[in-house]
This record gives sequence, C-alpha cells and structure tokens, in this order.
Amino acid sequence: RTDTSSPLSSASKRFGEEEKEDVWGPEREALCVKRLVREMNLALSDAPVLLGRDDEDGICGIVSDILRYPEDVLKIREAMPRRCGLRDWELLYSTKRHGLSMGTFFRQVLGRRDSVLVIKDSGGHVFGAFMPFPWQQSKHFYGTGESFVFGLDPRWIHYRWSRADNMFALSNTKGIMIGGGGSPAIWLDGDFNQGTSGTSKTFNSRCLSGEDSFTCIHLEVWGTVDDVHMGLELNLLATRDWIFEQMTSDRVRTHLRNISRRGTVGKHAAAQSTSSGGQRKAEEGGDGGR
Repeated sequence: RTDTSSPLSSASKRFGEEEKEDVWGPEREALCVKRLVREMNLALSDAPVLLGRDDEDGICGIVSDILRYPEDVLKIREAMPRRCGLRDWELLYSTKRHGLSMGTFFRQVLGRRDSVLVIKDSGGHVFGAFMPFPWQQSKHFYGTGESFVFGLDPRWIHYRWSRADNMFALSNTKGIMIGGGGSPAIWLDGDFNQGTSGTSKTFNSRCLSGEDSFTCIHLEVWGTVDDVHMGLELNLLATRDWIFEQMTSDRVRTHLRNISRRGTVGKHAAAQSTSSGGQRKAEEGGDGGR
C-alpha cells in the first residue's frame, strides 16, 4: 500500500497525471528527479557541495562513489565541529580515481585537516573517521580529541573520544590505523586491500565493518574547504544547480522508472480491456439482431 501522504507519493501522483507519453527519456527523467527532490526537501542549500579537480586542475562538481548525497554527507557534517558546518567538501583522494598507491595518498592528503576518511567493504558496509588534525607520515600515534569514527551503512552510528587514551591515528606507508587500545577501530594495510575493525578503547567503539576482518572495495578522503582555500571565486549557485541534478539519490531515479513502467503497463491493460469490452458489446448486439 502506498503512503499517499508522503512527498514522494504526492509528486509521483502528479507525475502520473501529467504523463502524456509512454516514452521514458533522460530529459523527462531529469525533470521528474528535480521535482521529486524538491518535494522531498533535499535542498542543496542545506548540504555541502562536493567538489573535485578536473584534468586541468580546475574546480568542478563531483559525485562520490561511496556516499549517498545529501543524506550521508549531512549525517557526518552534523557530528563535525561547528567550524566545518558551512564548508564545502573537496575530494582529496580516491582509490578509483587516483589508484592504489600509498605514495599518491600522502601527496594528496598530507597536511590537510578537518577531513573525512570513508571506506566501503566487500560486504557493503560503509564506515570511516573524521580527522580534525593534519595528516602525517608517522611511526607514532597523533591527533586530537575532536576525532570520531562512524558507520553509515547499514545504519548511522558514531563514536566520540572516550578519553581512555590518545591513540587517535597512526599513518605511514605500511598502513592507516584509527584508534587503538585493544583493537583498532579501523586498520587498513598499505595496499588499501585488507583491513580490520574491532572494539577500540580510544572511541569505545564496536566493529564498524561487516566482520572483524574486511576487504576494502573503495576508499575516499574528503577535505573541508572554503573559497579562500580554493584560490578562486566560485559561482556556487550555478555549481549547486548542476550538482542538484547530478547527485540525486539512485532510489529516486529507480522509483521514477518503476512508476513509468507501471504507468505504461496500466495504460496498455486499460486499452486492451476497453477494446475487449467493445468487441463483446458488438458481438452481443449482433446476436440480439439475429
């Protein structure tokens, strides 16, 4: 049973009423996506813009390969310090875009503070950590108490510093470790392949991945930025309009396609029913005449 009181259902109903053609194309999908997102109040004015660098080192809008936009970004931002609240996010490193290289990783993130590390494992779990301090290559733990670790999928949960120890982060060419005291909250080897997650005294956190040992499918690091850091003036309103269309949740598009299919099938069924009814009436009329 469909909840007709929800914004998604009401927008879908209007979409069905306005449907004039059975053909579903990219332009029509984009128009309906905008309408649905507007109905669901997923306004980009409330969410950080996700930015990246193109081949000419220019700034452009970008879509995360892990994070659902804007819901995942808003959940993480809500837990971050207030100073990060109005900042947009820049993709610093991605295993899909930059390759599996610890050397490249450190070239991209070294010295950057207020960043978000996010991992997706082979079981579909998504988790990560907020790093308020500059990334370092170090043989010793470093960091501050503003750090926290989190899980996004299958459910949102975050763990703040427990004050049990100061084992916030340790990162070098051999791997990345977040949290200590018992087991790391997150440990990942230098090949960005195998990792572990367990009960960490640093954050009083439990296993964030599907199992204690996991295989990393993808990793991203996002840094918080402002116009001054970018070194140029951005027309964020125009950028947001573009990202508004590009970053819509996949489930909205899937929902629209399902509506289109149901609507098309329904129309064909109704047409067949009308045609069959008319034929029966004609046959009955013919029998009566005889």
